[in-house]
Amino acid sequence: MSKFNTTERVLRELLALRKAGDFVSLEEGEERTRRMIERKKPEIDQAKLERVKRAELSPGTLNEAEEALWLDWFTERMSEPGPEEEAFFEELRRSHPSPKA
Repeated sequence: MSKFNTTERVLRELLALRKAGDFVSLEEGEERTRRMIERKKPEIDQAKLERVKRAELSPGTLNEAEEALWLDWFTERMSEPGPEEEAFFEELRRSHPSPKA
């Protein structure tokens, strides 16, 4: 079978499938994909997430998506010293100056 005949056969099969309704437009395909992603996207309860941030709930109560958001928030918060830590170390530096080398 020549390459042309194979290509022609495949195109005819695709055309037959299209007429049978198995194909959709690019726009419809994109819309179906968007809807599928929305259905699979986990629910994020912002109120619950805020309660966990305030330590009113355990992080163990979060679903996978909520936990990922909380962990990003927590990691960012822990990477910088808080005001109490800054004051403590400032007082420590004043009360115990380092020896001059």
